[in-house]
Amino acid sequence: MSIQHSLFDHGMEDRFTDPDIVSEASVDLGIAIRNSTFESIKDELPDRRREILELILMHPSGISSKGISVKHLNGRALHTFSGRITELKDMGLVETCGVEYYPDHNGNMRAYTKLRVKG
Repeated sequence: MSIQHSLFDHGMEDRFTDPDIVSEASVDLGIAIRNSTFESIKDELPDRRREILELILMHPSGISSKGISVKHLNGRALHTFSGRITELKDMGLVETCGVEYYPDHNGNMRAYTKLRVKG
């Protein structure tokens, strides 16, 4: 007998049919799986790639490369770590998830693609 079938027998079918509960449970499960996956592979990642992945992981709603630079790397030039982001994308560990804006050297707002750990 499946766990789901057993729960239905005990009057807990709303855990699978109520959209609010299902989506909340799905998010919690997704985060748990994402964190578990990261923990299981982080020691295999080269140090710089792991550093960038850990910084992205700190921002569940996403962070751009510019955001990583400004918030965590004291304004380090993007080209010094953008390759690590590309590698993480190619490995299927991070995905794009929106845009955030930062001013350029002229004060004009520039869009940067946000990234998050897949989960």
